[in-house]
Amino acid sequence: MKRAQLLLAAAALLATAGFAATLEDGFAGSTLGPTWAWANEDHCTAYVHNALVLNPQTGYRQAAIGTVRADYSWVAAGAPMSYEFTVGAWNIVTNSHVSARLFLVGNEAGPQPAAFSDYDKPHVLMGKLDRWQGTFYWNLFVKTRSPQANADADSTKLAWLEVGEAVEGCTFGVTLKASTARLWWTARDGKPKAADPVTVPSALFSDGATVYFGVKNDTGEPFGDDDVVRISRVRIGPETPAGR
Repeated sequence: MKRAQLLLAAAALLATAGFAATLEDGFAGSTLGPTWAWANEDHCTAYVHNALVLNPQTGYRQAAIGTVRADYSWVAAGAPMSYEFTVGAWNIVTNSHVSARLFLVGNEAGPQPAAFSDYDKPHVLMGKLDRWQGTFYWNLFVKTRSPQANADADSTKLAWLEVGEAVEGCTFGVTLKASTARLWWTARDGKPKAADPVTVPSALFSDGATVYFGVKNDTGEPFGDDDVVRISRVRIGPETPAGR
């Protein structure tokens, strides 16, 4: 079967399974599209300027966006799905305690999207790109049945990959298939690196999933207007080769 036929078949499967259409956004122009809503915490700011620009100005707070619809569950899709983002620029000087995150909020979420959902809601699957003493790491966390708790606690980490000292132009993703998750990232040269699959509680994401992309400041110190991470592209859709 030709590639075009395969893509059409995948789209038809997702439509009948109650999963939203593939969402890919490069944030052209200066306006956030209708598929997203702002989910900034306290005095953190974000804006669109030919990229999603996230500025977590307040300590222990996050600048973020979330999908307006909550039908981005791979379980509802009944097919492997990839959730990913590409870093356009990392313009934050501090070497530690800042992270770019993508996360899915699952069942029992209440009204979505909403700020603090990764902390407030009971079921969260998170990919977290953090920097520790100059080196970046891409991590996978899953929090279950734990409202009012951090999603990225050490006890909830399932997998991680070392990235290196630079992330500009790199894509970071997680591919979810039935009850497994595979963490992966691709370098600027397109070469993928992936962790071994791990088991995740798919039943807790079966009713739907809201997807967020954000940057959190865990330094405890305020940031300036120029301390930003630029996300040049995000994608939610059928699995990509890097995550297989």
